[in-house]
Amino acid sequence: MTNIREKISGRKNLIIAGALIALMAISSTFAYFVDRDQVTNHFTVGYIEISVSEPNWNPSDGADVTPNKVVKKDPKITNDGANDAFVFMSVKVPKANVKTANADGTLNAAANQDLFTYSVNTGWKLIK
Repeated sequence: MTNIREKISGRKNLIIAGALIALMAISSTFAYFVDRDQVTNHFTVGYIEISVSEPNWNPSDGADVTPNKVVKKDPKITNDGANDAFVFMSVKVPKANVKTANADGTLNAAANQDLFTYSVNTGWKLIK
């Protein structure tokens, strides 16, 4: 009878030990997946104040534009803010279907053409 009690006691201990090992494995796995950490990011928003001006522009220069007339434009973009900024300006050249004349007075066929051309000043970079 002692032998049977020892066998039952041994099995109980084995089952309890197995259950404890399983419980520890499950709890450590659970702890691994619910572990968390917190990080706080701080962002500072800068101050950018952009203004566009044309100090040498005279609106009457843009009136009655004829072929080969030079109209001076001098756009200035200024950042009066506290932070640096990359600035882009878009220039759109209108097109029209027009007939042009040669020096001898003969007419060319009508074609889509730019109505004016421009050159990029020093300090500016042309991006197509």
